[in-house]
Amino acid sequence: MSTDQKNEKMLSEQTLEVQPPKSKIKKQKTEKKSFDGYYLIAAFIIPFLIMLAVYVCLQKHPFGNNSVLTLDMQAQYVYYFEALRRLLTEGGSWLYSWERTLGGEFMGIIAYYLASPFNLLIVLFPKAMIPDAIMFVQLTKVGAMGAIFAYYLRKTRNTSDMISISFGVMYALSAHAVVQLCNIMWLDAMVFLPLLALGIESMIRERKFILYTVSLTTVFCTNYYIGYMCAIFTFFYFLYYFMLVRKEIPQNPGAKEGSFLKRLFHSNGFETLMRFGVFSFIALMISAFVLLCAFYSLTFGKTEFSNPNFFPSLNFDFLDLFVKMLPGSYDNVRPGGLPMIYCGILAVIAIPLFFMSSAISRRKKVLAASMLGFLLVSFLVNTVDLAWHGFSAPNWLEFRNSFIAVFFLLVLACDGIRTVQKLSFGKILTVSVTISLLIMVIQKFDYVFDQGPDVKPLDDTKCILLSLGLIVIYSIILYFFREVKWQNAASFAM
Repeated sequence: MSTDQKNEKMLSEQTLEVQPPKSKIKKQKTEKKSFDGYYLIAAFIIPFLIMLAVYVCLQKHPFGNNSVLTLDMQAQYVYYFEALRRLLTEGGSWLYSWERTLGGEFMGIIAYYLASPFNLLIVLFPKAMIPDAIMFVQLTKVGAMGAIFAYYLRKTRNTSDMISISFGVMYALSAHAVVQLCNIMWLDAMVFLPLLALGIESMIRERKFILYTVSLTTVFCTNYYIGYMCAIFTFFYFLYYFMLVRKEIPQNPGAKEGSFLKRLFHSNGFETLMRFGVFSFIALMISAFVLLCAFYSLTFGKTEFSNPNFFPSLNFDFLDLFVKMLPGSYDNVRPGGLPMIYCGILAVIAIPLFFMSSAISRRKKVLAASMLGFLLVSFLVNTVDLAWHGFSAPNWLEFRNSFIAVFFLLVLACDGIRTVQKLSFGKILTVSVTISLLIMVIQKFDYVFDQGPDVKPLDDTKCILLSLGLIVIYSIILYFFREVKWQNAASFAM
């Protein structure tokens, strides 16, 4: 064999060694494109099935003779859904309806009650199954809440599958979400709120604006009333997150030299604020058609039903808010009801751990405490509470902005759980024992909500014993969660 032939043979062998067979190349490409969203499926299905199981136990139709049509759902909303189904399947005017006594505009009703994209699912059901269709829409929204909140945590905190699923379920089955199932048009805000927060964070950190603009537009269009509350949250969350990460954002060179105005206009703060204002205005303009229809409908006198007192006063006692974070603490939906912020005993334990963790910066703790203080004042002070509700006193189902507190509480709780490895078990035990003692004190004094003549004391089994039992269980889980070798098992148990 000649020298050239030997070199050619060696070259071909090296090529075979370096380049894998075509079958392996295809396999590698397939592995790179493998689906990584199984946690989203689980975060959707688990709350969906849990809520469905609750409906089965309550014998809701088609599993019994009871119905999901409660309060205004049976007296008002169901007929709107029937009209929407008819418009989608048979056609007709979306602007005017002759079914409103002597006739009247219809877009205002759509803007307030029917603009959710989830309502398109109603066309999958025959007219005779409208209540079942509404139940399916409810369950789908609950599942979507779990999946989107889990997605938010994964994108912003790179949480594990189990942690993402756990907190997704806690968000989807929080007290506000469950109670407001009777006002189905308000649930879309809970679905899209995590995307709105993610859009704000992306806009500040990466100067991306599409997610923020689309999510804010969607919130405005699905329900202007709750969209208004989300807009307030958007402004304060923007301030909170910008102050949190402003030192991590690269500074524009133009902000370091020149006149004061030049430095101001080129500063990160001014540029970010302008970007926030511009894209908020764009979202407002995109949704203007729906908002103007809602405004036109309100001019017929809906705002005149309320005559609120804006003089500052306290809506409830401080201790009431802690009690509302416990299971079995539902009071009522009539006037005088309290904020529905229960989102799991794990959150009650994890939030103090957030402030005790040395792995979390002092800046973040101070800003988080400020945000929690603002939310507390929003609930507690009558004047601020009325501002959240469009300067009009709610007629039943008060504190309709509770879902914002639920979102922020769970975000802090998740941060607390993620840093629990840096905490000694003594601190975890201290938090658990302190909360347990406070619950026992509440039981000792036969705590009763001071709203309404038919409100009973906290139930020993549903609230007190259940809370204490869950505290013990979560303390054990967190003990094992601190150990790397037990982390996966503890996450699964969580």
